[in-house]
Amino acid sequence: MELSDEQEELLKQRQKGVLPEIELPGQVYVVDWKERVLRPKDRLDLMPLKFGEKGKGFYADGYHFLYDTEKKEFVEIDDFKLRSNIVIIKLPGGLVLDPVGVARESGLNERLFIASNPIIPKLSAEVLRVSKNEIRRMINNKIWKVPLITRVARKFKKGRGK
Repeated sequence: MELSDEQEELLKQRQKGVLPEIELPGQVYVVDWKERVLRPKDRLDLMPLKFGEKGKGFYADGYHFLYDTEKKEFVEIDDFKLRSNIVIIKLPGGLVLDPVGVARESGLNERLFIASNPIIPKLSAEVLRVSKNEIRRMINNKIWKVPLITRVARKFKKGRGK
């Protein structure tokens, strides 16, 4: 199956190691599908956000989680207090986030996989306003799986800022 010129170029970039990106409110993150982590682009002061277990995972489904638009971090449901800077983010599944990563993980031909699961050049997460009733509804309908998302602690070597 033949890919469009745009898909060919996006596939070449991905094969060269360029990772996909997704925009959450006010911050762009690099998607590391293999490690199931969103890494803040151009912001060393922000923590990476882990969205699943390595090698497991939500290919077609997505995740819902609370996100603080000011601090640019996930909010644990236990710590949740209704504030205007807290939103619900719907993160798409791997077929949308990184179809090349999913193909590699599954041992599939990348080109054939991309033909039916195209690479989306500019991803933006869906943002939903928060209400306690909406969170209860999502938990009751098993849309929201607790624990949701975890933060990844950065390991700093003594004397180095990286």
